[in-house]
Amino acid sequence: MNICSQCHKSHDGKFKTCEPCLDHTRKWRKENLRRNREIGLTYYYAHQKEILEKGHIYRQVNREKENARQQRWRKENPERLKEQRQDKRFMVLQYYSRSDIPFCDCCGEKTLEFLCIDHISGNGNEHRRETKKAPIYAWLIQHNFPDGFRVLCHNCNLSLGFYGYCPHKSKEV
Repeated sequence: MNICSQCHKSHDGKFKTCEPCLDHTRKWRKENLRRNREIGLTYYYAHQKEILEKGHIYRQVNREKENARQQRWRKENPERLKEQRQDKRFMVLQYYSRSDIPFCDCCGEKTLEFLCIDHISGNGNEHRRETKKAPIYAWLIQHNFPDGFRVLCHNCNLSLGFYGYCPHKSKEV
């Protein structure tokens, strides 16, 4: 026998709450989705620091379990993972283009598949070594879009890397 945590009556169920109280709670949540979400968000923002700290501690203590969970999720959701990567890439390209439609800073190319991020100072290899080959788009978001990067198409980026100049800039108009 258990005692219901809401109505304090005894019941034979496996939960802390009896079946009628569970039904009432489920019904209330269903009818008050928006209000319930607002309550949850209000609580989260009021206690955000503690919640994030607890999550951080949990992930440190249960590192192997958490890594296994993440690997399982990646394996089960390859489409969502690809979608997330593409969303991050698009967001970064938009930010550094300072436009809703990303474009090459040199030639104006707008085809997304041709665009990439360029290290303005030319220290891409050094930066990759420092960040331990972390994905550049996620790294830029994590570090609040630092200065020193721009959007180029792969042609302009490779030309700058190999020859030190881009043919688009050396053309005389």
